[in-house]
Amino acid sequence: MDGVLAEVKRAIEALYYGRGDGKKANQWLSSLHKRDDSWALGLLLIQQPETEAQFIGSQILVQSIRSSWHKMDVETKERSKETIEQMLRHFVEVGPPFLLRRVSLLLAITLVKTDETQLKEALGRILQHAASLSANLPLCGAYLQVLEMVPEEMMNGTVGIARVNRLRLHLRDGALSLLDLSVSLLQTDSLPLILQAISCLSSWRSLVWSHNFPEYV
Repeated sequence: MDGVLAEVKRAIEALYYGRGDGKKANQWLSSLHKRDDSWALGLLLIQQPETEAQFIGSQILVQSIRSSWHKMDVETKERSKETIEQMLRHFVEVGPPFLLRRVSLLLAITLVKTDETQLKEALGRILQHAASLSANLPLCGAYLQVLEMVPEEMMNGTVGIARVNRLRLHLRDGALSLLDLSVSLLQTDSLPLILQAISCLSSWRSLVWSHNFPEYV
């Protein structure tokens, strides 16, 4: 892995600092999510001190999850979700904010990719996590950010319309719990958390409570 890490850093030098063929470097970096070890590589890169390496690593992880989730066995999926939640808690504490947002997106993708028979339970678990974190408002906000991204991920063009409609039914089941949680958070003194709760509700409203969404099956 040390060899490819050195190659990635050389490509970053070319892409961001003009020390080589930037176009070729960008094409190569954009293909890294297709590697068999892309998940391990992404995890390694986000631990590097350079912001550019962290960004590239987060891109690899997002693309890897989107393209490879259906190929993973159940055990690998569970390990991946555990790793993502560990990263979420870590970046809440140490930042940077852009990595926290990328890790939140990773967790949102796993929810959208979750088998429909397990989605209600998975969403309920995230809602319970957020509701139980009254003593840790930053982490509560991170879980709200995950929930905010679920409708956005459903509508980014990578999910078929029939599946989107089926997923909407599961989101509706959790909508009242989200509303109750958001109302309780509006009573806190944390303006960032209040704004996050409002943003999350707005995201869900655009999909879950929309009356103008096509009901294709």
